[in-house]
Amino acid sequence: MSEHTPEIDWKEIAIQLAQRVNFAVTNCDCKGGGILNTETMRITPWRDYMVEALEMVPGVSVDREILATLCLPPSKRRKAQADIRAARAVIVKKAEGQS
Repeated sequence: MSEHTPEIDWKEIAIQLAQRVNFAVTNCDCKGGGILNTETMRITPWRDYMVEALEMVPGVSVDREILATLCLPPSKRRKAQADIRAARAVIVKKAEGQS
């Protein structure tokens, strides 16, 4: 890139794209659905399909454990995500204690 052209922030582009797709699917009442691979006859859920595309962008990874909570009702989703974060905090704290 030239001196005057800012670097492309692929990670931010991927995050914005994912948020918009999630918004559209959520608000268009498209809870289910997937992509059918006609060669393997395997159906990939739309969120997994989106994750595969997002992870093609350099520097982007998706937290699949948190992603799995998105299909839950809001109160259960918040609790599940809090539980995941708490469990991770315990793991980090144990790792720090062993260092």
